[in-house]
Amino acid sequence: MASAGVAVAIAKRADNVRRMGSYVGFWEWLLYSAMRDRPVLMLFGSNIVNIRDFFSPPGPPPTGRSVRVAAVRLTTKGGYKAETMVTEKGTYGYQPLVNHYLIGTAGAPAAASGGHGPEKRSSCAVREALRVGWMLRETQACGDCGVDVMAWHERRVRIPSTFRAIREELAAFMIGVKDDASWQGVFKACQAFCRWQMGSWADCSRL
Repeated sequence: MASAGVAVAIAKRADNVRRMGSYVGFWEWLLYSAMRDRPVLMLFGSNIVNIRDFFSPPGPPPTGRSVRVAAVRLTTKGGYKAETMVTEKGTYGYQPLVNHYLIGTAGAPAAASGGHGPEKRSSCAVREALRVGWMLRETQACGDCGVDVMAWHERRVRIPSTFRAIREELAAFMIGVKDDASWQGVFKACQAFCRWQMGSWADCSRL
């Protein structure tokens, strides 16, 4: 049964997503996947995850071209680190802490250079992506990195007006499903997954 309280929370989230510079998270990526009928493959280190496998949103699996996005940590020096893993008692166990999205493109798998064999992992996001044949492209780093990835995969000009248009579409889709019990369940699952996140992404709007 749908909850009026959850519907209100989703509507507030939609208002937040409309704001330029507001980070998008798993919830928005799931909506985007449904809205565009395209699977979203998210890279954590050298692990590729179809985000539908985590949250099982309603509707059939998308059939369009895959959208590749790398979840990384942008350092104060401008580098990209592979996912930071932490654990907290009573939570889901080890989970990635990230604060930035990069565009992922297909390439050929390659062994990491610099003396890192298959048995040894690197903290460098670019090197880890190469292990699974992904190339990474830089994105806007002021809160619009997620919609920047979306714009690139849609072959749209990556400028503020495009980001704003995508945000409006996401918000409208969100309002359209806010009273749906199945989507409400997905929304709550996304909130529970990231509620405890620490570091620079301390709230659920940032994962």
